[in-house]
Amino acid sequence: MLATEALQSMAETKEPSVIVSAGKAGLTEEFFEELRTQLKRHGIVKVQLTADIAKGKAKRTIKEALALATESKVIRAVGFTVVLEKKRAN
Repeated sequence: MLATEALQSMAETKEPSVIVSAGKAGLTEEFFEELRTQLKRHGIVKVQLTADIAKGKAKRTIKEALALATESKVIRAVGFTVVLEKKRAN
């Protein structure tokens, strides 16, 4: 099993206990600060986006931006829900 497949399997079996929702204000600096805090505290976080945020933007671009801004990696994405895991130090 590849490492990515193992992480996806973990995400499917271990449901993140923390959910961060992006509301009408969108992807603000406060949103990213909260997301970074929760990732640091819990290691794995589910992010729920609204359809308004994705309007006119590719979902893939948004997922990549979330991961880049929080120094994490996407381990699962379905619709407007993204599961992120904090990157581990080498």
